[in-house]
Amino acid sequence: MTDKQFNSEMDYQIQRSIINKMLKEKIITEQDYKKINAKLLKKYGPIFGSLYC
Repeated sequence: MTDKQFNSEMDYQIQRSIINKMLKEKIITEQDYKKINAKLLKKYGPIFGSLYC
């Protein structure tokens, strides 16, 4: 894994953690979560993060 891939993975995981918390606190809906997560996957292109979707 390159430094760039590692940083992308970490950035994705951080963002995913934030939207998970927002979903649990009912700030966003499940539909919003899916849309946001799809955008994050496209933006960061995580190697391992995509396994959790």
